[in-house]
Amino acid sequence: MGLSLAAAVLLDAFVIRVVILPALMLLLGNACWWPSRGMRRARGGATAPPLAKVG
Repeated sequence: MGLSLAAAVLLDAFVIRVVILPALMLLLGNACWWPSRGMRRARGGATAPPLAKVG
């Protein structure tokens, strides 16, 4: 069980967080920030600076 847990932690640390997560955020663009837009509207329309466009 310890070996499996160590393998899962290494997979998460080196594959998921370094490769897959940044690629997924690049593909989703501004859609990955959707909860923050709803919270701004709920708080009375406080504005934040626009996100930079990539590409």
